[in-house]
Amino acid sequence: MNFPLADLEGIADLLGATLGPALLNEAQRGLSHGELVDALGVVERLGRITDAARLALAGEVGRRADSEFGDDRITAQFGCGSAQELIERTTLVSAATARARLRDAKATSGRVTLTGQSRPAPLEHARLALASGRLSADALTTIVDALRPLLGRCAMEQIEAAEIELVAAAVGDADAAGCGIHELKVMATTWALFLDPDGTLPDDEYAQRARGIRISRRSYRGLRRLSGDVTDDVAAQLDRLMDAHLNPRVQDRRPRFVDATVAANRLLLDRLRRARSA
Repeated sequence: MNFPLADLEGIADLLGATLGPALLNEAQRGLSHGELVDALGVVERLGRITDAARLALAGEVGRRADSEFGDDRITAQFGCGSAQELIERTTLVSAATARARLRDAKATSGRVTLTGQSRPAPLEHARLALASGRLSADALTTIVDALRPLLGRCAMEQIEAAEIELVAAAVGDADAAGCGIHELKVMATTWALFLDPDGTLPDDEYAQRARGIRISRRSYRGLRRLSGDVTDDVAAQLDRLMDAHLNPRVQDRRPRFVDATVAANRLLLDRLRRARSA
């Protein structure tokens, strides 16, 4: 499905032509109590869907700003030093807002593996609820702040169970309205403590889950970026391996052949130096 950019531009123009003048003329003052409450809900839903689009687009900007794109990375094309700077310049939001969007986008954006397979977002249920207009941006941030630190440290099944419960509590259902942000924070904190009661999983267990090596898919000036996390024993082996191959003195260890005359002259100079020093 293509991104409906032209349709969105038409919707923005329509809202600007209809809702804008109504707000300027304070038409909301003529609403009844019931109509005012209904208007709050409708406009809030529009804002939530817009928030979902903001995060989706911010996440794509962050992906295209990765060094694996080389000279084609989006930040280089627009003369920006980072994805955050590009978002700030384009949308005129604060640095804190741009940074928050990129952070939340990482937890709600799918990814493509090196083999070309699509993977769902780490917090897929929250992403779907936000896109449908049922989950607010504040609720999403609350859930992300609680669960994102646990990604890679806890089993995905456990995190998904917590995510489902938190999203359900935030959006409510036909029988009950969603909970407030304060209650959601309490629930999210409780889930985080339940999944990781000591604040951090045992070092060995965490290391085994978090370890991994990543190689960029595209080269930049003939180089491909290598990054990742390894355990201490693997790191020690890599250090020895890299030192053995990258140490400049390695070049001096190979056999060298010199002309006999040059060798004789060097020996003579060496004897002269010793005679002078004596």
